[in-house]
Amino acid sequence: MSDERLTKLVGWFENAEDASQDARTLSERDRDYYDGKQWTDDEIATLQTRKQPIVTRNRIKPKVDALCGLERAQRTDPKAWPRNPSDEAEATAAAKSLRFVADNVKFDRLRSRAWKDLLVEGIAAVIFSVKVLKNGKKEIVCARIAWDRFFYDPASSDEDFEDALYLGEVLWMDYEDAKTRFKSAEKALTDTMNSAPTGDDTYEDKPKFNQWADRNRKRIRIVRMFYREGDQWREAVFTQSGVISDKELIFTDENGESFHPVVARSAFVDRDNNRYGMMRQSISPQDEVNKRGSKLLHHLSVRQIRIDPSAKHRAAKIRAELKKPDGVIEAEAGDFEILDQSDFTIGQAQLLQEAKDEIDATGVNPTLQGKAEGGLSGRAIQAQQQAGMLELGPMLEGRQSFNERCYRIMWNLIRQFWTEERWVRVTDAQGKPEFVGLNRPLTNRELLEREFGEVPPEVDLMPNADNPAIVNGQPVLENRLAELDIDIIVEDGVDVSTLQGEQFDALVSSGVLNALVAVDPRLVVELMPNLPDKQRILDLLEGGDDENAQAQAQLGQAVQQLELAKADADVKETASKAALNMAKAQKEAITV
Repeated sequence: MSDERLTKLVGWFENAEDASQDARTLSERDRDYYDGKQWTDDEIATLQTRKQPIVTRNRIKPKVDALCGLERAQRTDPKAWPRNPSDEAEATAAAKSLRFVADNVKFDRLRSRAWKDLLVEGIAAVIFSVKVLKNGKKEIVCARIAWDRFFYDPASSDEDFEDALYLGEVLWMDYEDAKTRFKSAEKALTDTMNSAPTGDDTYEDKPKFNQWADRNRKRIRIVRMFYREGDQWREAVFTQSGVISDKELIFTDENGESFHPVVARSAFVDRDNNRYGMMRQSISPQDEVNKRGSKLLHHLSVRQIRIDPSAKHRAAKIRAELKKPDGVIEAEAGDFEILDQSDFTIGQAQLLQEAKDEIDATGVNPTLQGKAEGGLSGRAIQAQQQAGMLELGPMLEGRQSFNERCYRIMWNLIRQFWTEERWVRVTDAQGKPEFVGLNRPLTNRELLEREFGEVPPEVDLMPNADNPAIVNGQPVLENRLAELDIDIIVEDGVDVSTLQGEQFDALVSSGVLNALVAVDPRLVVELMPNLPDKQRILDLLEGGDDENAQAQAQLGQAVQQLELAKADADVKETASKAALNMAKAQKEAITV
């Protein structure tokens, strides 16, 4: 590999590192605030000198956690729609293949961690690859790239990094492991290690800024970069002193165009192409909450006094007595005066509340967090949730784009590498396993039955009817994914549990459920929200007479318990209102 190529690759990476250093420092600060580390060492030292309490009221973490919970509640499976009318069955197989890969790589966990990275640091990235198993089968693999290991072209300004000339990840490895893994590059690794400065006693498992190796811990930095040359994407692995590998990527999409296996997303991009997360806007009011809370608490614990110069009492003695809850000061009238600073205290409290309201008003409202006050109906709660979602629109759109791009890469890898016959297992809506055959050769009999309906086994329509079918010299395959083109749709889930619960309570109160049990018990089971044994009861209802009777008995008991719970709640509510009215009457009598 030429020195010119190495110089270019190292220069690109170091330029990306230099350009993003300030943004990374702020992102690290944002992560510290989420973790509750919201005071600097200098600020702590100053407060300790003043004997002022260090108050940390972390209002950022609950908001981020609420948004993470919202993401989990809205997870949906991908849908595949055929672009040709004749491909409808194959599109169903494609959707199930995507679900299989997503389950296999634990994609739900990966996208949840990516969503949190977007909220806090502002950058999320995953990388796909193809792993060849011992049996020769090729499996699709996906891994998260930690935000501080991800780098990108500093000239990129798109949230999805689609305009980036290069991007990649940093690998911080043990020197001996690196030599074992990259045997052909031992000289380059050794030269890089020997060029590292000595005297560094860091214990962090990541490279420092502009540092390629750590001689004390015998750690070395390896860069894996994907870059574009014309219409072709390449993959280069290198360190400071040499290129380990540099090759063309073999990944191609449905149009035969080259693509790289990294899916990255940033929450927001400023005009200097710096990336940041949603919680950045809460940093300043969070500082105000902490500092005003500390100042207010300190102010309430001390008092200011004015002393008559002619008085015999010393200021130190009076100060010491005022600090005691049972302090006693013997003095004549006019010797000293405790100054009233209630206006200062009220002003601090008002500004503190404004800072809290500023944080609460951004990102996710109390209704979305499940903290709405008052007895709102299900529809009212849903209306407030929809209003709160409007502000989250850009973030949710970015999350949807991230998921769609991940599924699109999964599909392109499936088309390209799953060429042999294979079966995948997915779980249906009732939790039952379902097997789907991909690239499965059809026999002559199966092909005829698909064209003309069931063919009796004793009818010999053609010789060797059980042999693989051949049309125009090519085997006929079921769900041949390599020739299929689909549209992948990812929809946001809708939380309807509040409305379902309200509607079911209305059915319980009206007595309609008892009538439905007599008509079709399965209807009542389907209407029950969050019923743990719903599927087991449905299975029993589908069974014989004994099982049906058992299921109906269980269902009757469940309805009866719900009705009793509803009646008990009504009694408690009536008693509570009566007690409240009695308390009000007593208060009015005392007032008179």
